Parts: sequence; structure tokens; C-alpha cells
Amino acid sequence: MNARKFFREYVLNIQQVMEPSAAVQVAETLLEHYSGVTRRQMILNPELMLNPETIQPLEAALLRLRQREPVQYITETGWFYDMPFKVSPAVLIPRPETEELVEKVIERCRSWEPLHILDVGTGSGCMAITLKKQLPHASVTAIDVSKAALEIAQYNAGQHHTVINFKEVDFLNAYARLALNSYSIIVSNPPYIPDEEKTIMDENVVRYEPHLALFASDHLVFYKALAVFGKTNLHPNGYIYCEIHQRYAEEVLKVFKTAGYRAVVHPDISGNQRMVEATLTHSR
Repeated sequence: MNARKFFREYVLNIQQVMEPSAAVQVAETLLEHYSGVTRRQMILNPELMLNPETIQPLEAALLRLRQREPVQYITETGWFYDMPFKVSPAVLIPRPETEELVEKVIERCRSWEPLHILDVGTGSGCMAITLKKQLPHASVTAIDVSKAALEIAQYNAGQHHTVINFKEVDFLNAYARLALNSYSIIVSNPPYIPDEEKTIMDENVVRYEPHLALFASDHLVFYKALAVFGKTNLHPNGYIYCEIHQRYAEEVLKVFKTAGYRAVVHPDISGNQRMVEATLTHSR
């Protein structure tokens, strides 16, 4: 089949489940993933034909899209900091807001030596791996409670030729935290969405992304654990950086300030209060 003709029809089919602009991008992603054909190639060669063997997987992908499955899980690839990461329903899909959190860490400690970083709830490993790539002198430890997530993260670390110390740790268990050392930077994108918000969230998120990494019956529980852990395991002048729910910024600030931290909220590029930076008050 002619690639251009197939692409036009494919976009129209995808538009049945998403906005036209997004449909074009998703169609391009899937076409290149399954056939290797790019939009540029179709423009340069209007007579370009698709290999018939690629039609069936493209049609199968369309059926998955109609079930509201995220394209990243279909292709098993999410992008973060201009790098591809393997993803599956065991891990969250990397998001641009988290890139901004990573930028804050890089800005803070680019010249720090020695530098020891802990990533709490690493998921796909995108934060830990990006920090190691950008701060090669750092020693990076990444933990998660999920074996399946750690397998994905370890695969991604290998693909990006980074050495990360991965550990299976339930961070909410104070005894389990004894397996951890002390760190210059603690970074986390923890579960922070209250259970009751499931009913108002996008179907594709609730249906496919891991609830373990999204939802918490107590939306402050991880921040409380981070604050307690930092009191004993954060280096002098060290920092905690964490992603937050924009609706609960003041509550998260209160958690850290009550525990003896200086804490500030940073907005993301859209102006939403999405990041907290905290350091102990005895630090300088």
C-alpha cells in the first residue's frame, strides 16, 4: 500500500479517539515504529510503499488506541530529556514536568564533589539515569518497591551506559530505610494523588498506568517519610527535591517546615506549583 495514502487514512482513524493535532503525531510515531517510514520520507517520495507485513501491527496498535491505551505503552518507549526509555504498565510514562525537577537538581549541584544522589521511587529510572548522564561524577542510588519497575530501570540504565546502584526498598518502611546511606541530594516523584481523584482523571491514566506509583490513601505520606529520612540521612547543606500535586503545595511545605526544613515551592513552565525544594535549617 502507498505510505502516504495509508498515513492519511490512519490519521483519520486515530482522530476518532483524540484531537487532530495529537492524532498526526501519534500516527507518525506508530508508522515509524512499525515500518521505519518517517513523514519526511513520505514527503520526499510520494510513491513510497509500505511493507505489507507492517500493516497488521499498525492496525493492532489502532485497536489498542481505541481502548485508550497510551501510545508509549504500545511502542514501549517514552522520551525524557531527549532520550528514549523503555516503559511498560509497571512504570509511569515520563512527563515534561519531571524534566523540570531534574533541571533544578542539575543547577543546584553541578559543581558539587563528592556528590551522592538518591532517587526514591525510580520507576523507569529516567530521573536517576538522566542525573548520572548530566552529572557523571555523581554516585547515584535508585530505589523502588516494585521488582518489575526495577527490571525496567536496570534495562534502561544498560541502554544508556550508566552505572546506577538499584535497590528494592519499601521507603515507607522505616526499618527498610536502614539499608540506605546518606546523600547530598534526595529526589523523588512519589505517589501523591489522593484515591478519590481517580474518578476525575483521564481514563488512559487510571486504566493503564501503575496505581502504586500514582495514588496514595494519604497524599502526604511520602513527603512525611522523606522529611524524617532527611533528618538523619541528608548531608549537611544537602537538599530534597520532590514533585508535588499543585493543589497541595502548601500542605507539603508545612510537612517540611514542621520537620525543621527551609522549603520553597517552584512553579513549572505552565505556572503550576509542582516542585518543592527543602534543606535543613542548620544547613548553610
